[in-house]
Amino acid sequence: MKDYSDYDMIAFASDLKFQNWVLDRTEGEYWKEVLSFYPDKAKEMERAKDLLLSIDFKIQKTKDEVIEEHLSNALRIIENKRPATVIHFKKWGWAAAVMVVFAAGYWLIRNTAIKKNQREAAAPLVIEDLVPGGERATLTLADGTRVILDSADNGQLATQGNVTVIKLDDGQLSYKGNGMHGAGSGQALYNTISTPAGGVYQLVLSDGTQVWLNAMSSLKFPAVFTGKERRVELKGEAYFEVMSNASRPFFVNAGEMDIKVLGTHFNVKAYRDDPIFQTTLLEGKVEVSSEKERVDITPGQQARMNVKVKNIKKMNGVNINDVMAWKNGEFFFEETELKDALRTLSRWYDFDVEYREDFEPTFIYGSISRNKNLSEVLKILEASGIHFRIERMKNMNRLVVVK
Repeated sequence: MKDYSDYDMIAFASDLKFQNWVLDRTEGEYWKEVLSFYPDKAKEMERAKDLLLSIDFKIQKTKDEVIEEHLSNALRIIENKRPATVIHFKKWGWAAAVMVVFAAGYWLIRNTAIKKNQREAAAPLVIEDLVPGGERATLTLADGTRVILDSADNGQLATQGNVTVIKLDDGQLSYKGNGMHGAGSGQALYNTISTPAGGVYQLVLSDGTQVWLNAMSSLKFPAVFTGKERRVELKGEAYFEVMSNASRPFFVNAGEMDIKVLGTHFNVKAYRDDPIFQTTLLEGKVEVSSEKERVDITPGQQARMNVKVKNIKKMNGVNINDVMAWKNGEFFFEETELKDALRTLSRWYDFDVEYREDFEPTFIYGSISRNKNLSEVLKILEASGIHFRIERMKNMNRLVVVK
């Protein structure tokens, strides 16, 4: 299920799945689940349904400009601005008509198979380009000492109790403790690793658990795990490969979402500016809970928590390529709303976004390497009919979005 938190009547009526549900009586179970997950969207969905049902789709060839006129008329009907009239459309063309005409600037980008040579030959969209991020992070030790990891030399960086903190030759951070899997006792010494915009980093905790941290994220963890549980705190996004230990379960706290595991591979996305927190399982089994409910998920499933209402839904058939694209060095967009895509890009290229105009929902399909400069990514997005430019500010970069 995609994110419907910002959908209004127009967005729902323009959605192909929603149109199939209303007009062809398919996708019923899907929309029942959407409604249970987004109860606050019931009114907008009902208005969108009324709009579509006010149109009588009959087999009749109709020119695009007439379709636009009729759809505008249908909108006025829903807003109770004038009496109802009958509207006719060519059956095979109704989806495209609705998609294109609901509002100027609404486009569907189908760049799922953009050729590599086309991307590399694209002309820059901006005067000054932004380069991709890389391995950048700051480690804050228990006493407050800060270590800039991307500029630190390889080798031993610090000691935390009976644990040695080492920067390995491949750049990752490793906690080497005494005893089996770094088990310890006494008071825990907490460290925090943080990545900036455009930064990623990999570390190995004292118990052998491996963590990959995405941009603008932080992980708070004990230098050595003590007691009967292993607990860490995450802000942002990370992929975990937890070292199995049945007697000492591993917990990840991500704001209002908690994940309990014994030994498994999973991805957690919990950025504070995202309306939905996600836990996606690749291997093993995890338990995801909030203050309201708890669910177990198996490989290929995803637990999605609505941050606003704290309910959790279990999703099947999740696109793992989409979830893991960041770790594999790619951006992967599959029916991703433009604003969500730009939020993802801003975390990697370090820019703020300013919208100079109001935009109707615009959806992105496609993938591209995260090693490309921003201009090459924007060239693809420009197919939406929306244009971009980068403005250099004193202490920041700003991406201006215009029609």
